[in-house]
Amino acid sequence: MTEKDHTISCAIPNESSNHSSKKPAEIKADGSFTRQTNRFTTPFGNNFDELPVAAGRYRLLWSDACPWAHRSVIVRKILGLENAISLGKVSPMRPRIERVDWEFSLDDHGVDPVLGVQYVSEVYKNADPDYSGRPTVPVMVDLETKKAVNNDYFKLTNYFETVWAPFHKENAPDLYPSDLRAEIDALNEVIFHDVNNGVYKCGFARSQEAYEQAYGTLFARLDELEERLSKSRFLFGDFITDSDVPYIRHWFALMPLTIPPFEQIEI
Repeated sequence: MTEKDHTISCAIPNESSNHSSKKPAEIKADGSFTRQTNRFTTPFGNNFDELPVAAGRYRLLWSDACPWAHRSVIVRKILGLENAISLGKVSPMRPRIERVDWEFSLDDHGVDPVLGVQYVSEVYKNADPDYSGRPTVPVMVDLETKKAVNNDYFKLTNYFETVWAPFHKENAPDLYPSDLRAEIDALNEVIFHDVNNGVYKCGFARSQEAYEQAYGTLFARLDELEERLSKSRFLFGDFITDSDVPYIRHWFALMPLTIPPFEQIEI
């Protein structure tokens, strides 16, 4: 993957508290939205330069207001990884502080009961004191160091489906079958750019031209995928795969979850 304030979820922060004077961060000169790249992308695996796969070693942080986070939580549940990877949940409401962040205000005393942190930014700063991007969810945190180790929402589910297989529940579905991986990867790229991120390209567009281009791409792709699904229950036939999760989740989020925050944005 290369393309890489009391508001709901995945809203993009302004560069200044003066909302009318500056464009939000991640907005290009032509008014189009370009998402920040993920900072922590070391893969999980068994090689010396990969994150070791170990039950009880990591905590997955998420918010139920962020569609990106739902993807990893859904796959974790489908595969039965609940006992291998613990789950920490932040509030869907952004805290009233100077920076953009996620807060554990739903937990007792306002801190994550396992990590002992109040804000997600703390695990990002633990990993990189100079980190200046948005602290995003989902993010995998090493419980031994309390450091963010992987926030690559695009590939995280693939790791759950492959190298985390020893911890899958009995008869867990194969969401990433080897004979379809190239096709799944190709379709996931399309879904990410045109649908998942396409919603945000529409919502955060700061020019009419950027909005119309993003809108046209998004709904043309939705029509194409709807046509594909008219012929089969899932995107690759009569069985669910990794591609179905981000597509269906963002579709359900489009109206009730994603549109209301965009309506609050000042143009």
